[in-house]
Amino acid sequence: MNPYKRILLTIIGSVCISFILMWIVQSQPINDNDLEATANLNGSQLSELNLVDHMVNLPLELQIAKVSYQHSILSVDLLSVPGNTIDTMVYHDLFELSQFGLFHVSNVNQVLVRIIEHKETVVNRNELLLAMDSRKENVQNQGLAKKDLNTVNRLKYLQSHYNLTYTQKWKEQFVD
Repeated sequence: MNPYKRILLTIIGSVCISFILMWIVQSQPINDNDLEATANLNGSQLSELNLVDHMVNLPLELQIAKVSYQHSILSVDLLSVPGNTIDTMVYHDLFELSQFGLFHVSNVNQVLVRIIEHKETVVNRNELLLAMDSRKENVQNQGLAKKDLNTVNRLKYLQSHYNLTYTQKWKEQFVD
């Protein structure tokens, strides 16, 4: 067989297969459940279906290690890398998560955040640096805080409205 005929038959076969696959995909009905996870990112309800979509859109500076949403409680673990994390990054993320959970979605009543120091080696375990417990009942009458708060005011806001628990490791690393 002529090499040009082989190439031509291969191209025609590929085009036919492409059209058949396109026809199969278009003939299947669209399932509404497939679209629900990304349909409404600005909605007022948080669920397991849209949790990842919401978290990806938050302007966080630290890496997310774990997220869970159960019984109106949003729990988030953030990783702090020694040498690459400064306290302003941590306070920024705590502020963003508390504002998102308590003001941007209606079905979250509590936001729990843990800042964990990430260790690269197996010998050294990850250590807890800081924990925040923010509850909607503590900020009912306060309203949404301004996004443009500077670092000092952001820290004061967090300390006055939420329960921040510092470990000795945090004090050694960031306070000294």
